[in-house]
Amino acid sequence: MPTFKQNFEFDSSPFEQYVAENEPDILDYAVVPPYFEAAKKRALTPSTHLLFGARGGGKSATRLATERELWKLHAEGNRVPLAVPYVDFSRILERRSIDQVSSD
Repeated sequence: MPTFKQNFEFDSSPFEQYVAENEPDILDYAVVPPYFEAAKKRALTPSTHLLFGARGGGKSATRLATERELWKLHAEGNRVPLAVPYVDFSRILERRSIDQVSSD
């Protein structure tokens, strides 16, 4: 009997990594969340965007796909905003205020 990996012809196990950021092929098999197109469209405007959701809800895959799309558009000669991911909110949570958080 073939293994799960053999049956679906994966190059590697899609459950090998614990978080999407460590998964090199996440965009090849991630399920597109219902908000994906809206998030991608918003990323074309130069402003701050926050994406909240439950663990496993597609936040990281959406961010990674959006960043890839922006770089693709940039390579084609389009002017696009620079995506700067901010994924660690521990300083804000510790201080209970964003006013005292610096970029260092």
